Amino acid sequence: MKSNPKRQGGLDGLCGVYAVVNAIGELTFNGEFGRERQQELFNLLVRTVYRRLPQDRKSIRFVWDGTSPADVNAMVETAGRFARRKLGFDLEWCRGLSGSGMGKKIQSFWKELDSHLTSDQKGAAIVVYDDDDISHWTCVVDSTGKQLRLRDSAGFKTLKKQGGTLGSRRSGQRQYWWNDVFLLSRGKPV
Repeated sequence: MKSNPKRQGGLDGLCGVYAVVNAIGELTFNGEFGRERQQELFNLLVRTVYRRLPQDRKSIRFVWDGTSPADVNAMVETAGRFARRKLGFDLEWCRGLSGSGMGKKIQSFWKELDSHLTSDQKGAAIVVYDDDDISHWTCVVDSTGKQLRLRDSAGFKTLKKQGGTLGSRRSGQRQYWWNDVFLLSRGKPV
């Protein structure tokens, strides 16, 4: 019997790279970020992660092990330079939601994400780490009362807000981190 076709994430851990590429795609207009530019940014982001590895331990393990929040931070910095140089706009971004997140409830997390997505008319995207059974970086592009709409490399369309936690995860719960969220928006033209 034939196996199902593989998708990104089935055999690799490059969801962080794809989440950043997808976020930039959400902030661009038609024709501005075509296939060649997407490939160029993808290549730059993979190189960014590779260069972050210790000189004496350079390997390609991140291809299957995935990327850390520090790796995503470095990739968003690279994407910002790329957007300015190749796409003609400043990328405005920050890591983490306002405040420390200490003692916050998951409803505060959703409220902060909703606020970012609805506050900016120039385009907004969020790169967020969703830790459930398949730890995964994704790009959030819209929010409704009960779910988030995604641009996701593994084919996920939505993410339900119900059942998430900022604290210790119980079976079946998705875990999120207040400071490991990347808020991106399209800045002024350059």
